[in-house]
Amino acid sequence: MESGMGRRLVSGGAGARKVLALLGAFAAAGLTLACATADGPYEGTEWTLAEEPTLRIGAQDGDPGYLFDRIAAVRMLPNGGLAVADGGSATVRVYDASGAHIATMGRRGRGPGEFGRIGHLEVRAPDTILAYDTSNYRATRFLLDGTHLDDVPIRTPAGAPEVYLGTYSNGDAAVAALVPSTRGGTDILSDRMAVSRLARDGTMVAELGMLKGIRRAGGIAVVPFSPFLHARLSRDSVFHTDGREPVVRVLGADGRTARSFPVPIAAPDHGEAWRTLRAELEARELTTWIEDLPAEVEAEPVPAIAGMLLGRGGNLWLKHYDPAVDATHLRDGRSRGGAWTVVAPEGDVIGEVAMPEHFAPLDVSTDRVAGVHVDPLGVERVVVFEIEG
Repeated sequence: MESGMGRRLVSGGAGARKVLALLGAFAAAGLTLACATADGPYEGTEWTLAEEPTLRIGAQDGDPGYLFDRIAAVRMLPNGGLAVADGGSATVRVYDASGAHIATMGRRGRGPGEFGRIGHLEVRAPDTILAYDTSNYRATRFLLDGTHLDDVPIRTPAGAPEVYLGTYSNGDAAVAALVPSTRGGTDILSDRMAVSRLARDGTMVAELGMLKGIRRAGGIAVVPFSPFLHARLSRDSVFHTDGREPVVRVLGADGRTARSFPVPIAAPDHGEAWRTLRAELEARELTTWIEDLPAEVEAEPVPAIAGMLLGRGGNLWLKHYDPAVDATHLRDGRSRGGAWTVVAPEGDVIGEVAMPEHFAPLDVSTDRVAGVHVDPLGVERVVVFEIEG
């Protein structure tokens, strides 16, 4: 375990402190935040954190409670602690505000309280952790002390859900299931994702609509700059985008788009994106991946959006697409570094945030950002950056 407290932020005076009080959720370590005001144009304000995060958990060797392998999710707890889903051990671990390991939940398996692959983690007030298993297709609940509460099978008419989008205020679940394409050949087609609302016991409440997922050539190979379904349940509504257009849409109760709003995120230049991709693949000795793809994939557009996080208050954090990180086969399941645009549920742009290169933000609150840092040796650590005004 490692921990360290950062220095106070350097602010830009009373006006900047007022902006921070309103928008503290949208700053993170080493970030630049451009805040929109009611008067119109951006006012640029720089926020600087100390060189060290306020909390760092993880080690290269030693106590297994601090060794991570393929961290899938991090959630901040009301008491200042953290819940961490570790893919390698198929466990959920709880740490207190000082970073001390206090509980481990689950193990690899198919029995009660066990996991195959944790794809989603959330904290339900006041003291419950929900983990969704994308291998066993069930939602498992624990108390923060590690007590196992229950396992609820998750199924829909479309099949087993690949993605857990979030929990409604009444405890219902929003999920998305992959609907395989029935067309073959060499066509480039988008997966279809059936979005449903399920009751607490896993029974169907409503089918919410069909969204687009990743793009495949010949029904199998994912195209290099494939879009992905980025979706979150916010304020009991499903906000989503596949990233190809810089537009966020909101599903209505009838499965149709109730409203949508554009976000000021431009897709990378097509030619430059391909040059960047080829250079990355060559450096990683992965060039054979694109050699067997049909020539048509080079005409596919490069997405504008590569990731979506849900902040407190329902705000959406949207990552700008980076060809050197976000292309298929370069992704590691986390949106590392890069530029992020933060928007309110109404669509107003709140901030523009630049993340450190090796930091993948996974959870944001009103005054902290938590995520994963991977060092040059590939060692994963959970880090938390606190913002002060």
